[in-house]
Amino acid sequence: MVTITNTTDYELSKLSFIIQLSSMLIILFSLVIVSMSVKKGYIDRVSEILKEIVNLMSEADGCISVQLAQDVINHDKFKIYEKWESEEKQKEFLTLLRENGLFSQLIANLDDMPSSETYKTKN
Repeated sequence: MVTITNTTDYELSKLSFIIQLSSMLIILFSLVIVSMSVKKGYIDRVSEILKEIVNLMSEADGCISVQLAQDVINHDKFKIYEKWESEEKQKEFLTLLRENGLFSQLIANLDDMPSSETYKTKN
């Protein structure tokens, strides 16, 4: 417990306002879900590339969390669940993937371009 002494009513009302404001503060994160389907015969290769991408992503500036998932029935389908501080940080990472060649390696082994959905989450 904090004891406040020798404060004016104005200071107390200011402090009360700050406490109320901080309790209402909602932090928004960017949640990205990327879905992809692998060409037949390339699942092992894509798994290797995705593991490398996920490892890089987990260390990237602004990445809060990342998880790679493979469909239990259709093994050629993968999803990446990414949580970022902002969309800008996620886009910066995509630029890095394009520059280092991992993105083109991945795309070459997929049936089609990956699809993605972006959400704002409250945490």
